[in-house]
Amino acid sequence: SAIRIELSSLTIGNGLAEEGDKVIIQDLSNATIDAVNWGNDTDTSVFPIPPTAPAPDESLVRLPNGTDTDTASDWSSSSSPSIGIAN
Repeated sequence: SAIRIELSSLTIGNGLAEEGDKVIIQDLSNATIDAVNWGNDTDTSVFPIPPTAPAPDESLVRLPNGTDTDTASDWSSSSSPSIGIAN
């Protein structure tokens, strides 16, 4: 089963860097549920070699939908993100 997270504003924290950043989802006990870094992020705590940062008109998406092997190859850039659809 999945939990849908809706943001109350259009930003996450201080915003996400287009050139490289990371998102880590944790539960209430701070255990990591999922994580991704991308682009020029020099923090290798998620993936040693992160997926390429998406272009300004693209999003980083998990492909194929529903696949999670905990590797950077799960992620790809897309101009058709699946906002509001289970991934």
